[in-house]
Amino acid sequence: MKHLFSLVIVLNGAWFSTQAQLIQNPSFENWTFTDTLWNGEPIYEPDQWQGGNRTNDSYSGNYAATVEPMLACGIMSGFMIYGGFDLNHFNYWAEDPDFTGSGAAVNFKPASITGFFKFPSPESTDIAKGFVILKKFNSQLGISEEVGRGELEFNPTTEYTPFTIVVNDFQPGVMPDSIVICFSSGMGYAWDAVSENPQLGVLYIDQLRVEENIAGINELVQMHTSFFPNPATQLLNYSFETTVTDVFSIVLLDATGKTVYSESTHAGTQHSIDLNHLASGTYHAQIRGMNRIYANETIVVKD
Repeated sequence: MKHLFSLVIVLNGAWFSTQAQLIQNPSFENWTFTDTLWNGEPIYEPDQWQGGNRTNDSYSGNYAATVEPMLACGIMSGFMIYGGFDLNHFNYWAEDPDFTGSGAAVNFKPASITGFFKFPSPESTDIAKGFVILKKFNSQLGISEEVGRGELEFNPTTEYTPFTIVVNDFQPGVMPDSIVICFSSGMGYAWDAVSENPQLGVLYIDQLRVEENIAGINELVQMHTSFFPNPATQLLNYSFETTVTDVFSIVLLDATGKTVYSESTHAGTQHSIDLNHLASGTYHAQIRGMNRIYANETIVVKD
């Protein structure tokens, strides 16, 4: 039986509701005819979503979207993306995609993306994932940097199941200017002895909702920070001043959101971090308390 639902949430005393209109075609009801297969079967593309396939096996409404691997000199992962592919960076053969150059314009900051999925994977080696990337252009560095990221791996299931991708807010108080939402299907398969064809893992997605983090945007904390030099080579210096009473730590995250360095710290003193163990690239330096992130600075590390 199919269901329709609505949701209202309270976060930190601020009311907000899930708003499907924040992203376009979130229920995958709108499709555009693009071509016809050799056997006459029409091909449709989901409006605003690139790479999805139409199915009437939906959780609610007439249609849902499927994300399917492809046979092309091997098995190539399937991707469906909101925010477009930049083929100079995107690699269909990679399990974890590079979203450089991708992104659809936004004027909101989601706390999470929810929806319904099923992944009747023919064998356990299949992998399906969902990604949410928030970006903002940094005019000083001349790059579009991540200000938030969420990632979820889907477990195999033959029934539509609710899911939530929680977005980690790297820069509280900063409004992103673009978003990427991507769903990928795995490269695993099982051999069908009857048809003598491989059975590929297919991810079904339907009825997406955005939970907008209004409280996170409006809530600002008085904290003055300094990170130098930037770009940095062997050593990064930092200091911060605040009237907030908390237990602080300094954390460095790489471009994927993985923690590569952390230690306890305190305000009012200059500190130094040895960068010799880090590869060249872009990192996030965060000053954290017990239950929140107070500051986030993009740091470029060079050889």
